Amino acid sequence: MPDWPATKRRIKMRLCLNVLVALLVLTLAIPLTSAGSISSLQAEISRLFEQVKPSVPTVVYTMGHKELISTGIVINSGGYILTTKDFSGKPGSIEVQFPNKKRKAKLIGYDRGSKLAVLKVEGAGLVPVRIGNSDKVKPTTWVMIVGNSLGISPSVSIGLISGRRAKDDMLQISASISPGNSGAGVFNSDGELIGIVSAALTRPLYISVGGGKVKTEINLLSRGELPVGGYGLLTPINRARKSMRDIIEHGTTSYGWLGVMLQKLDETLKSALGVDRGALVTNVVEDSPAEKGGFKEGDVIITYGKKAVKDVQYLVKIVKATKPGTAVKIVVSRKGKKKTLKVKLGERPEKDVLLNPWQISIPQLLKEFDRKTLDSQVENLKKEIEKLKEEVKKLKKGRGL
Repeated sequence: MPDWPATKRRIKMRLCLNVLVALLVLTLAIPLTSAGSISSLQAEISRLFEQVKPSVPTVVYTMGHKELISTGIVINSGGYILTTKDFSGKPGSIEVQFPNKKRKAKLIGYDRGSKLAVLKVEGAGLVPVRIGNSDKVKPTTWVMIVGNSLGISPSVSIGLISGRRAKDDMLQISASISPGNSGAGVFNSDGELIGIVSAALTRPLYISVGGGKVKTEINLLSRGELPVGGYGLLTPINRARKSMRDIIEHGTTSYGWLGVMLQKLDETLKSALGVDRGALVTNVVEDSPAEKGGFKEGDVIITYGKKAVKDVQYLVKIVKATKPGTAVKIVVSRKGKKKTLKVKLGERPEKDVLLNPWQISIPQLLKEFDRKTLDSQVENLKKEIEKLKEEVKKLKKGRGL
């Protein structure tokens, strides 16, 4: 008779051996698979980088004895370069530096709102980028930023689209933006351009005043490169292309201008004013389209053309997108009654003329100053405000929205 206990032991041993072999194979296979995936990803990133690298030159603005460095993108073979201009004044000269050649460039114009600029270079051999559709971009979209980072051109970094800012449709990316990357191209996994780096979200700088802390955010030019490092904001390429067309045709981009200061409506204001949405007019700029159209402080804009005004951000967006000179019917709620106003939009002034009210917390200030000092400071502040008001009256145009 067979020895069943011994047979059972042999079967168990074989089963254990088979399990150990299977585990060993899996253990060895997992690292190989991971290594293969990493190598494949690395190869893909390298391929995309090599594909777009010839289309991303360094832009050098010369201002007297100073040079400002940013990044450009070759948009077409005709010599147009899309970049940024985040400084005032006209540069003495502009040079576009490719990996194997340098070319002089001419400033065609720029958009003072988005800081986008268009340059023109002469000569053949330019390699334009492939243009994507930024409307399809969503949070978690993988992106590659190619630009001029800290003088290293071209450089590359990887990140994700973090989100879209509601008030202006700007996209935020998770990758840190180094100095010199202003104007850098942001590409999707297909190597298509979906945006232009146009700003960086910098950390606030804290300074001590009278023992308390006043939070101030300052933009600095670091090492002659733009912008300062931080989490990046990019202009979607669909919007940038529109700005580029306007710049090539007119030298700049025009924005519609109404001429009002606006305040967001909270639930308390909505209840008090008898509205459920809209934008509250807190000030009407002198000699503006709004003043000529009959706007008054306290009006709540509820309809713009055929569009219901949801909030201040939405109104700002649609007014800016309206061509200057366009006649628009705007419905406001005035003292609980609807009133239709007809306005011919103006062109947004180049310079801001804003008089924002100071909000002073007396109890908080009293901790830092005695009453006598505080009274003196308030009187001085009142005098300065009166002087500023007089200066504003002398100006023909203000701005606002």
